[in-house]
Amino acid sequence: MKQALWFLVLVSLSPLAVGYAASIPETGLDHTRLLAHQGRARAQFSLGRMYYLGMGVPQNYVKTAKWIRLAAEQRYAPAQASLGVMYYHGQGVPKSYVKAYKWTRLAAEQGFAPAQHNLGVMYYHGQGVPQSYVKAYKWARLAAEQRDATAQYNLGFLYYHGQGAPQNYVKAYKWYRRAAEQGYAPAQAALGVLYYNGQGVPQNYIKAYKWFILGKASLSPTNLFFGPVSGIIRSLRAHMTPAEIARAQQEAASWVATHPHAGPSH
Repeated sequence: MKQALWFLVLVSLSPLAVGYAASIPETGLDHTRLLAHQGRARAQFSLGRMYYLGMGVPQNYVKTAKWIRLAAEQRYAPAQASLGVMYYHGQGVPKSYVKAYKWTRLAAEQGFAPAQHNLGVMYYHGQGVPQSYVKAYKWARLAAEQRDATAQYNLGFLYYHGQGAPQNYVKAYKWYRRAAEQGYAPAQAALGVLYYNGQGVPQNYIKAYKWFILGKASLSPTNLFFGPVSGIIRSLRAHMTPAEIARAQQEAASWVATHPHAGPSH
């Protein structure tokens, strides 16, 4: 069972600048388009998102890239990060890790946490830039310190495996825990691994079970983690008494009750 995790490398790049300066103005499409044509960067970004999501207009990645680029060229960090993601995935533009790195770096250097996270992932995999665990660690840490849950998970992962920094299970626990408390399911499952193995914390099957079931509850059944976590939960039950399982379930329920805003990790 101990060899069951972790089979995945880092989580994938964050999606299109989710949650940052991304709200659609209440004035709607016409007013947003007017402001965008006047050269307002935020409106250009919002119009690009409308085309990306198909909100009020037919979905069109080419038009998304057009408007996102105009905002990015005005140094609007969410647009720079988003344009980087579009180059990374080849959405509306030819796929290019080099250009993805360029735009992601520009946003990351402005302190934009999602871009810092993405840049760390690109350094980890050597996409558009020479592979470097040290630089992956640097950028993951910068984003993690801004409470980016995915980056906190990645930083825990790097400490767990000793990539870019000396292996340190205590620090892995620290960063996994911070992400888990925000409801990030892979981090919740990672805490389960640490408690099961006694890495960075005393071995505790009750806490391991608690975090595994919290992680599973936050995952979509289509998520890559869902199947392995489900299997580990079944295996772990064989090592626990009914009273221990009941206690773990009670602790998980208490956590949910005190974290009403922790949403699922799709």
